[in-house]
Amino acid sequence: MNLVEIDVGNLKRWLRGQIGANGGIVENQEQNGYILYFSDRRGMRADPFPDSLTGQSSLKIGDYGYQDNVNPSSAAGTPNGLVDAGENLYGDGNLRVQGAANLG
Repeated sequence: MNLVEIDVGNLKRWLRGQIGANGGIVENQEQNGYILYFSDRRGMRADPFPDSLTGQSSLKIGDYGYQDNVNPSSAAGTPNGLVDAGENLYGDGNLRVQGAANLG
């Protein structure tokens, strides 16, 4: 787990349109306030395989990047370097393990 600090004072100024270019146009009436979603992508690794729609590789897609954890010969899910049933999340036959360095 990582800890991220958000400067609520600057967030308030941004929402009032006092800083930045688009904070003042954020819609808050329909839901009776705001929902703040923060996605910390520091340390995220690029997907090493080409995207099936764009053909581009090395995209950072917000993926966990570690699929080698469902292994039939290991109750603990010890990695085996093979694409086992349940590990082919994109259906392309590629085993993604680029995020392994970010575990624990």
